[in-house]
Amino acid sequence: RWKDLYIDSITCTDQITATGFTGTLDGILGSGAAAAATVTTLAAGGDVTVANGYGLVVGHTSQINTNGVVAEFQELGTGYPDSAITLGRFSVDANPTWITAVKSRHGTIGTSGRVADNDQILEIQGIVGDGTDFTVQTQKILFSVDDASPAENAIGGDISFWTNPGALAATERMRINAAGNVGIGGASDGAQLHLEGVDSGGAVLRLEQSANFGHTLRQTFSTTAASNYLAFDIGSGSGSQVSNALFLRGDGNVGIGQAVPTDRLHVKTTAVETRISLESSTGKWAIGAEDNDKFGILNYGTSTPFIIDASGRVGIGITTPGATLG
Repeated sequence: RWKDLYIDSITCTDQITATGFTGTLDGILGSGAAAAATVTTLAAGGDVTVANGYGLVVGHTSQINTNGVVAEFQELGTGYPDSAITLGRFSVDANPTWITAVKSRHGTIGTSGRVADNDQILEIQGIVGDGTDFTVQTQKILFSVDDASPAENAIGGDISFWTNPGALAATERMRINAAGNVGIGGASDGAQLHLEGVDSGGAVLRLEQSANFGHTLRQTFSTTAASNYLAFDIGSGSGSQVSNALFLRGDGNVGIGQAVPTDRLHVKTTAVETRISLESSTGKWAIGAEDNDKFGILNYGTSTPFIIDASGRVGIGITTPGATLG
């Protein structure tokens, strides 16, 4: 039992046990050197505190620098047991364990200061060694304030996800804003789902069941209306795609099977006949380009009642007209 025990320096190869200890024990535990008081404090209630500006390292003899920061608390190891952190809650209820990050704009620890828009609250990042140091950031998740007018008990937030294409720092790829809108590819999350393609003409969305059943949405942007487009490529079921199954151009022209629509609606196929069908509950008609460069109006239930060939000859009820009308 200890009471009013003061130790200036001691070397011990075994354990020191204090039973019924009250008060505080100040200094750096296990440092082997004298230090200022109140660096490490063991309170009478059992709490251990480490003063601001000092740290705790588990598994190593010193702290390491990662991405330009020497964190005060570090767990360092060479395997799963000594490089893992486990949180557990054992309670007969549905409540979870918590990991909480606190951001305040007050300079005094423990005092609440109202945050501002775009303040960063929590950053979870992956840092790797490159053979020289630990500064390459391969990915991160960032929690930020997303609120132009933060108020008491009412402050919005967003989450952004970052990856590294092969540089020093990660680049933002996706953001979920305070309204729940999702922006991908650097988009400003102006809609529930906002996609922004980096490469002009590149795919911005692909829907795929397997390699043989994939559909792609492509886009390009330009200051010229006719050079802006939105294109849909449809999977053929054989590992390839039907390009420009639907092509929407910035000047209002629409192509079906045609990437350069010259009219408001431009339909093109590789078949000798290309038709547009109009169908009701009682019948089906079609207009289109027929074999041998002809234009026709067809009734699928009966015949081809109207034909115009490339020479201007008109056939009504026949497919090979012999003369023009006039």
